[in-house]
Amino acid sequence: MSKYPMKNYLLYRITGFIINFVSIIIAINLLLSIPLLLSQPFFLLFFFILLCVVLYAWFANSFLKKIIILKQPVKKKMKEWLLVNALVSFIFSLIILIPGIALLFNPDPFFKNLEIFIKNSGAGSIGISNEEIKKVALAELWFLVIFCLILSLHIIWTYRLVKKNAANFTDED
Repeated sequence: MSKYPMKNYLLYRITGFIINFVSIIIAINLLLSIPLLLSQPFFLLFFFILLCVVLYAWFANSFLKKIIILKQPVKKKMKEWLLVNALVSFIFSLIILIPGIALLFNPDPFFKNLEIFIKNSGAGSIGISNEEIKKVALAELWFLVIFCLILSLHIIWTYRLVKKNAANFTDED
């Protein structure tokens, strides 16, 4: 084992930084969406899922700092919070990745529906061409797929690290 344990986890830290950065943006959007949630309870499920992604980022960062870097023992409750939020975040990633990758391979049906939506909603009257809208939609899709891929890999890596460092989780006093 290395004298500097974090040297072995550079990629884990980089992916964690990316997840934390995006999670901050998600958290800000969640705070701003509270009025929407009060008027449309249907969005509570999406709020819950995205909140789990933010909480996963928080607990994974805490896990990294307290257990991997400082080798401190923590209560098992932290492990439970980390794993539950990791599970919901992983399901979120799969929900985005599977259709997202399919759309990247064949975006034509999506673009046809997008054109119909633009035509019916009057969004074409704002001065943005259909080609520009397609480019933005494709860029957003690429971003989501890449983020969810990074998130999935980070979650899998975190599960393995939790298993490897199981001795650092102690029972509650």
